[in-house]
Amino acid sequence: MLTELLAAPLWALVGFGLALIIWRRNRFRASLFGLSLSMTLTLIWAFFFGTLNPIRGTYIPGDLSYRREIGLALFFSVYISYLIAYILVRKGNMTLHRASSWFMNASKITLLISLISVAYYPALTAIYAVLYIIIGVWTLKNQGEMILNMTGAEKFELGWIRGFLRKYGVEVEETYLVRNCFTALLTGRRFFIGEKLLDFEPDEIKAMTLEVAYIEKRGVPLRHIILGLLVFLASAMIVSQVEEDLTKLGAAVFLWFLSWGIDMAYITKVRAETDRFVAKELGKDVLERTLKKAVALARADKKRDEVMVMSNVEKRMKKV
Repeated sequence: MLTELLAAPLWALVGFGLALIIWRRNRFRASLFGLSLSMTLTLIWAFFFGTLNPIRGTYIPGDLSYRREIGLALFFSVYISYLIAYILVRKGNMTLHRASSWFMNASKITLLISLISVAYYPALTAIYAVLYIIIGVWTLKNQGEMILNMTGAEKFELGWIRGFLRKYGVEVEETYLVRNCFTALLTGRRFFIGEKLLDFEPDEIKAMTLEVAYIEKRGVPLRHIILGLLVFLASAMIVSQVEEDLTKLGAAVFLWFLSWGIDMAYITKVRAETDRFVAKELGKDVLERTLKKAVALARADKKRDEVMVMSNVEKRMKKV
């Protein structure tokens, strides 16, 4: 176990070091690229050490102890690399969308390695599940502080927001302004609003505000965590039953893609429900106008990730 524990930070150092050399001015990309690279290097090393490394001596038929070594190496890599990745973006001065995008992408990257890990060492499944719940609950409780650190948001008094959201049963204690941003986010009782969103029409600002309030009020973040846990447990049970090594790896990758599809289907469903609610409260024309303005602004700023998420306005309107 000591070897696997030492290997994880070593490859994390190499992976994040290379990422920072390539993306030294972009903490978002350096963080995610470093996360992917460090765990990939650990995976390659684990397979070499476990199956091909001559220091293991003569291969003994039926000896599957190397699977435990692979599983443990990847287990340590997941949590060490994730921690380093978060530290890199903690003072990243990102937009709200990029901060949310970071959480989503980081979770998807670690999910793949976690599935490969439990495929080779199924005993880790319960440990992953417990840690998933603990980290998930902690993140939900402290997400406001994490977003505050990642965006560099500043306190900004916007009194009418409190009154507006109170009508929908949402209490807001603190409001923050995020520079160079045109979206909004509600975490607990902290409301974040993009500086550029304040240039929108009042009804358009309300549309953006109501979108995020609906998501928080419905408890979507908690439901998302529960769904993720169920998908992971189901996938872990399947991959742990596969016998052949390469088939295990292939099954983990396939189930990872499948989980991504389930996740996107859930996000699309929630977004459609949210759009219908906002259209009912403020009018479909207001919602459509708001989304089109946000897309145009994203394209002008060349923020490709925002465009990818928000550009299919016509398709969204068909579901309203």
